[in-house]
Amino acid sequence: MAQTKVDLMAYGIDSVSAEKILKKYTIQQLKKQTMETLLSLGLSKEVAERLLHSTRPPIPQKIAEEVLLKSAFTCCICRQSDLPVVIHHLERWEQSHSHAPDNLAVLCLNHHGEAHSYHENSRNLTAQIIRKARDQWYACIENQNVEAELALDTVRRYCGRWDYFNLSYIFGFINDRKISFNSRFKSDLIAKGLITENGTICSDKLTKNDAYWLNFFDGLYLKGYIEELLNIIIGHMPVRYIRDSLYMRDRVMPGELLLVDGRFYFKRLNKCTKGIGQTRSVRGTVNRIRFTGEFDAWYCNSSSSHHSHLTGNKHATLLCLVRNVERADASDLVDCTVIGLGLNLTQPDLMAQLMGNERGFSVSDFKSQAVCERELDSIADIQRGQREKKYYISAPDVCDICKITFQNQKYMIDGAMKHNGAGAC
Repeated sequence: MAQTKVDLMAYGIDSVSAEKILKKYTIQQLKKQTMETLLSLGLSKEVAERLLHSTRPPIPQKIAEEVLLKSAFTCCICRQSDLPVVIHHLERWEQSHSHAPDNLAVLCLNHHGEAHSYHENSRNLTAQIIRKARDQWYACIENQNVEAELALDTVRRYCGRWDYFNLSYIFGFINDRKISFNSRFKSDLIAKGLITENGTICSDKLTKNDAYWLNFFDGLYLKGYIEELLNIIIGHMPVRYIRDSLYMRDRVMPGELLLVDGRFYFKRLNKCTKGIGQTRSVRGTVNRIRFTGEFDAWYCNSSSSHHSHLTGNKHATLLCLVRNVERADASDLVDCTVIGLGLNLTQPDLMAQLMGNERGFSVSDFKSQAVCERELDSIADIQRGQREKKYYISAPDVCDICKITFQNQKYMIDGAMKHNGAGAC
C-alpha cells in the first residue's frame, strides 16, 4: 500500500518534511538509516530515535487522519494554513501512553515548540489552553463544511436563477463522459424542434440578432433543460466553495471546479449589444484570491440578466474552472473559464423559500382585490401628501374643492377630499 505523509506524521514528523522525505524514502527505509542521515533530513533527535529504536508506537493511521482532517491540516492556535504542522500529544506520551484523539492536537512548529517550553514571566501554552483552542477550531471547521454543503445544495435546489450558461463547456462535459439522463423538458423540446434526439440544441431555431439567446417564449423550457445539465456537472465533479469569511486550507489549483460567492465587477469589452460576440469580463477579489474571466453576454438567460444582473458591480455567484494560477504573496491571480453566473445563487430568495414550505395556501392567505385597491389608494394619497406637504390629521367636514359635505367619508391627504359614494370629486 502506498504510504502517505499521514503515515510519517504519525511518527511525529511535520507535514512539510514528510512530503520531502516520501520522495526518497519509505518508512522501512528510514528505519535502516543512521542517526546522522536522519538528522541531515531535518528530523529532530527525538523523532530519529523513535524511528530507529521504536520506543513509542506510531499513532494509528485512522486516528492520525481523523485529527488532521478535523483540524484541516492546520495549527489550532494560529490557524495559518501555509505552515508545516505536527500532531502533538497534550499529555506527554511518557506519562499518558495515549494516542486517543482527545489527547491529540495539530500544531505548527512554532507553537509545538511553545507547547514544550516553560516561561516564568509569560503565559505558557498549556494542555488546557491547547485543548480549548482545538475544540473551538474543530467547531469552526465543521460549521464551514456544513455551510459549503448547504451552499451547493441551495444552488441545486433553486437552480432557476442562473443568469448565464457556458453551453460549450456544459455540453462538452456531458458528451466527453457519455452521460445520459432523462429530462422532464426533453420530449417537449424535441417536439418544438429546439433539440435533437440526442439532446443537442438546434441552433438554427435561435435568432442570432437578438440581445440574448433565450429571447423567445419557449426559451424558458430550454433554460430548464440546461439547468438540469448543469446540476449533473455539479453532482459529478467535486466543487470547492469559496467566500470571504470561509477558511482556506489549500491554495487554489488549476483544474479545480469552484463555486465562488463575492463582489464582482462586470465590464463590456466591445460595443456589440446583439448576437454572438458580446464579450464581457468578470473580475473580483474573494478571500484574497483575484478571479478574472470572460463570457459572451449573448448567452444570458433573460433580459434582466443581460441588461442589469451581469453589469456593473454586483454580489454574484461564479461557477468556474481554474485554468491558471499566478502565485503572489498578497493574493493569487486565478484565470478561469466561466461556466455559470447568477446573483446570490447560494441564498434562496423569498419565493424559493415559500416554494420550499410544504404548508398549503388558502384563500385567507390573500387579500381581496377591493382591499388591495383601497390600500394602494391610501399609499398613493400619502405619497402625494408627502410631495406637496399637505396633510390632514383627520377628515374635514367639507370638500375644499367642491364644498360637498361628507359623512363617513374617506379623505385624501393631498388637500382634497374623496369619499366612498357617488358625487365625490
